[in-house]
Amino acid sequence: MAFFSIIIPVFNAEKYLQNCIISVINQTFKDYELILVNDGSSDGSGKICDSYASQFPGKIKVTHTPNQGALFARRVGMACSKGEFIWIIDADDQILNNDVLSELKISIDKSRCDFLFFNAIKDRQTQIGMFDYGQFIDGQVFLQEDKYKLYELLITTRSFNTLWNKVFKKDLIDLDVDYSKYNHIVNGNDVFQVLPIVTNAKKIIYIAENFYFYNEVQYSSVRRFNPYSYIAIRENGIRLSEYADLWGLSSLQKNIDAKVLSGIASVVYKIRYMSAEQRKTSLVPYLDNIRTDEYFQALIKRTNRHNMNLFKWIIVYMVYHKWYRLLAWSIFSIGFVVEASQNLAQRLAP
Repeated sequence: MAFFSIIIPVFNAEKYLQNCIISVINQTFKDYELILVNDGSSDGSGKICDSYASQFPGKIKVTHTPNQGALFARRVGMACSKGEFIWIIDADDQILNNDVLSELKISIDKSRCDFLFFNAIKDRQTQIGMFDYGQFIDGQVFLQEDKYKLYELLITTRSFNTLWNKVFKKDLIDLDVDYSKYNHIVNGNDVFQVLPIVTNAKKIIYIAENFYFYNEVQYSSVRRFNPYSYIAIRENGIRLSEYADLWGLSSLQKNIDAKVLSGIASVVYKIRYMSAEQRKTSLVPYLDNIRTDEYFQALIKRTNRHNMNLFKWIIVYMVYHKWYRLLAWSIFSIGFVVEASQNLAQRLAP
């Protein structure tokens, strides 16, 4: 049995995977196991996993599964883990320095907590952070009554959604629950799993340190169109509402509505990543499925547009009124300008 189980779900990540694995191997604290779950990769990721497992027998374990998505890959890793504490990191990211596990162990021993969260950066040179937890102080403790601050973060923002900036005891995970009915959760699967873990935690600690490097990969899943994304956003909204009721925070339903509707706008905006053939055959049916869905209809009718970003409200408003041609023209035009500006900025960067 190890103290930490570090789980890396892997899908077509050969370009970044070795750096991720090395960031674990180089840790000065060695009481860990590394579990690589190869989720049906079609590139060289599986071979990389097997190579490292053969170099570190007993330390690195590999499981090869058919492609089922990140949610299931993570749960496969959690189910076969032997560590007391779990850390799930993404295959294109890295642990920021070699002493992170040691520092986490010290914090756990000192506080006797069962859950920690910490900071991440997305640019090594500028040290630009991913989220702003400035409302909390280093070492802040969240017991049962204090956890409502974190519940409100989950309801009103996206800053507490991610799994990769959290370490938690294995016994907090709802491994007895059958997640097979959630195989359509292709995005937003972090918060889907975070909700029960945060709910079950008894003592949460915040560490105001950068422990994680989030590698914002240009062609990662966040920059691809997926026809199932709307379904995932809807299911996340339903699940978040259920937990808000469980926490006694149903009064914040309007915040959930605005958050979910903003998420729907974001997945609609990704139609700009459709291929020409997809636009011709699938664009209108995709938008129609959203517009006619009862959940979307109820959501937009009860959401105050002033609670949302104006651009995102315009997107869902155009879907609601079936202004598809104008919507597509706007998104493709704006998307082209935005991406051209980003490419130019990258070229001009020192």
